[in-house]
Amino acid sequence: MYVGVQPAALFRSGDSGDTWKEVTGLSTHPTRDQWQPGLGGLCLHSMVIDPRDPNRFWVGMSAVGVFGT
Repeated sequence: MYVGVQPAALFRSGDSGDTWKEVTGLSTHPTRDQWQPGLGGLCLHSMVIDPRDPNRFWVGMSAVGVFGT
């Protein structure tokens, strides 16, 4: 289970939401210090599994863009 939050970050739970761990590959991304909030803030709002490759995952963030695994 995954959840996106504001300011833009991604968390994962492997136990149906009892505990959560931040996905640090996104929060420590080299461009993180350049991310600036837009009118909707700085929110990770969209998560999609790639329909062509179920091992690939995409996230969309307001005023930042789209990142893939």
